Amino acid sequence: MELSSYFSLLGKYKYVIIIVVLAAVIASFFLVKNLPNEYVSNTQIATGIVDASRHLLDKDNTPGTQQDEINNEFSNLIEIIKLKKLIDNVSYQLIIHDLSSPAPFRQLNHQFKNLSRPAIVHALIVYRYKLQNGEPLSLYNKDENGLNELLISMKYDERSIRKYLTVDREGESDFITLTFTSENPQLSAFVVNTLCKEFLNYYTINVKQNESNAIGFLSNLLAEKRNALNDKKDSLQRYKIKKWDFKS
Repeated sequence: MELSSYFSLLGKYKYVIIIVVLAAVIASFFLVKNLPNEYVSNTQIATGIVDASRHLLDKDNTPGTQQDEINNEFSNLIEIIKLKKLIDNVSYQLIIHDLSSPAPFRQLNHQFKNLSRPAIVHALIVYRYKLQNGEPLSLYNKDENGLNELLISMKYDERSIRKYLTVDREGESDFITLTFTSENPQLSAFVVNTLCKEFLNYYTINVKQNESNAIGFLSNLLAEKRNALNDKKDSLQRYKIKKWDFKS
């Protein structure tokens, strides 16, 4: 009885229900249609930090201490990846791509869309020089400040890239994940891949430099110890000779 009453009620208001459902579907369609397309790209870096074997010889081998050391190492690597120097290099490569490619990731902003060919060539020369030498644009230089404004207009400046970039450790794993979101899938992939490459180059160079500095320091220390030992041996030898002459 109750079931028949229920269907009877549905039949009575079926047109109202159909209209409400259709209205909801149409509203949802237009809301979603107006949303900007977003494409997420990510890449991972294997760090080698979470390797228990490297901690076997630690003096303090307690789990808590190991975990703190691991967390600190991951934090240091993440901060290196987010260095302004590295993100600037990504910015330069993005704008170089767009100014020199027939298929840019983004079109020039209306403020710069009428750039002459000589102006574009000049911009490319400066961006490539900054990229090669790892230098930031000087905002006190009128020309370089204008090139920085071009980066900002394209949303290729450091602040804009950071806004859509995330760099995090993947749970408790050995991986650091770089993620970037944009309206263009090729752009998103370009950013994470380029930043990953810049980080690896920077880290490799610095590790080699640190190793070279350590070797140089130890070599100098060894030379100092050897010279001090030779001086002591010479002093002892002179003392023995003097003592032998005195007895004679």
